[in-house]
Amino acid sequence: MSRLFLNIVMNNKAKIISLILILFIAIISVMAYLIYQAKNKETFNGFYNERVLDDFSLKDGKGRDVSLSEYKGKLVLLNFGYTSCPDICPTTLGNLRSIYSKLDEKQDDVQVVFISIDPDRDNPKKLDEYVSFFNDDFIGLTGTEDQLKEVSDIFNIFYFKEGVNTDKDYLMSHPTSIYLIDRDGKLILKYPHNTKQEFVVEDLKRLL
Repeated sequence: MSRLFLNIVMNNKAKIISLILILFIAIISVMAYLIYQAKNKETFNGFYNERVLDDFSLKDGKGRDVSLSEYKGKLVLLNFGYTSCPDICPTTLGNLRSIYSKLDEKQDDVQVVFISIDPDRDNPKKLDEYVSFFNDDFIGLTGTEDQLKEVSDIFNIFYFKEGVNTDKDYLMSHPTSIYLIDRDGKLILKYPHNTKQEFVVEDLKRLL
């Protein structure tokens, strides 16, 4: 009887030790992850938010299907908007033009992408003319409502019409941030629309 009791105690003790070791390893892993996150947050000027993005495909200004995965190997600065936007979109694209110009010989390693969330008014040709006004290297993309909904789910964003007067007279509420995607196609940083240009340039040069 005493031997049976001793075996039970020893078995329970072994289980307790195993649980303590598992808990210890889990705590160490969480601490390492938090330290890694904190380190990266301190390193970059943008809001650090690393996550893998599902691939998607939209139409460019030539009517060609373009996938996000085509830009692997480059850094991608991505922004959402529409050509009839009265203020935020042209300001953001103007800032992106200035940021891009400061990269000098590294421009080939960066792609600026502007996604229109207004397919009713922004056909590929119109979008291409709009984006090219800011820089010929910039890419404008759009698609069907279903395609854009898929992209908005990938980025966890929302957009909608507001102030609708007619079918062609309305504004679009949309995210104003600039998203930075790394060479592997992962979202890593997000910049509010009022972020200083030099902060974005600094981050890009660190990653390049």
